[in-house]
Amino acid sequence: MFKIIHLFLFLILLTIFLTILSGYIIYLLLIQFKLNVHKCSFPLCNREFYPWNSKCSIDCEESYKLLENLEHNQRINDISKFKISNVQNLTAHRLFNNLDISFFEIDATYLLKAEYHAFDGVKSIKNLLIQNLKRKDNILRKNIFLPMENSTENLYIRKSKLTQKRFQYLISEIEKLRYLKILDLEDNNFSKFNFNDLRYIKHLKVLSIVNNRLELIQLNDYNHVNCIEKLYLSNNKLNSIHDSIFENFSKLSEVYLDNNFISHFNQSLFCVTKIKTLSLSFNNLTEIIISNLNRLSNLLLSGNSLNGSKIFIHSNLTNLKHLELNMNKIEFLPKEILNNLTNLKYLDL
Repeated sequence: MFKIIHLFLFLILLTIFLTILSGYIIYLLLIQFKLNVHKCSFPLCNREFYPWNSKCSIDCEESYKLLENLEHNQRINDISKFKISNVQNLTAHRLFNNLDISFFEIDATYLLKAEYHAFDGVKSIKNLLIQNLKRKDNILRKNIFLPMENSTENLYIRKSKLTQKRFQYLISEIEKLRYLKILDLEDNNFSKFNFNDLRYIKHLKVLSIVNNRLELIQLNDYNHVNCIEKLYLSNNKLNSIHDSIFENFSKLSEVYLDNNFISHFNQSLFCVTKIKTLSLSFNNLTEIIISNLNRLSNLLLSGNSLNGSKIFIHSNLTNLKHLELNMNKIEFLPKEILNNLTNLKYLDL
């Protein structure tokens, strides 16, 4: 009985000790935050300091606040996130001098001009998001991306009413990002897209043109797309794809064509056999034939007009593990299909 009481008292004391200790740690973190937040750049902007990684987060909503930067030696130059909104001009010389920015977001709704020398001297910007770039004139001036040519890996230009014509101006600037890996053009107004525009982006691995108005994709020269690994073309107006459009995407492993109007799928679209994920959900397919994609692991066909007699999945798809066929017109699935899929782990009918 006494042992139980002693154990109970010990647990109470331990709980009290841990509560006091955690409270003290939180107190130290708050002190650290208050002592260091003033060292973050741009004192007129909203700033936060994160003691666990010794980085700042900055949110600037007006142009003049960006001009009041700090120049003393104690400034913290590591920025986890920098957001700019309601700003009309980014023209001041070396505005972001020596800053190391993980994620830079620009809301360009009111932006009238952005000069390259505003970014001159920036140490790095790994991720760059530009939204609401809706003015038709050239807000982003020549060489705007030049100061970040060796650092920016991921570029997102969203909700900017981009068309093929406007993009052809921008691409000459985007090409200056020598190590760009992700190009995200979601929520724009592309009705057609020519992969040839990407011919000088040598390290691009991911391309997303989701939520546009794409009706046509083109590729005239097949030598410039062999680095792309993931392609996102969902939520567009595609009703067909040229049979040879993907034949030189030699490293392509994931393709997302869901939520389009595709009524015919020719598997010869993918002459390469590295495709692991293929999404054709919510299209107008009435028949599907899959045979030569022997590395295919995920096949998504939900929301079409398929029935069991029009689904042909051949025996060499031994790596297929995930198959979605729900929301079709399937009353039965031939046994030979399931017998062929020896590694299937998930099936949704």
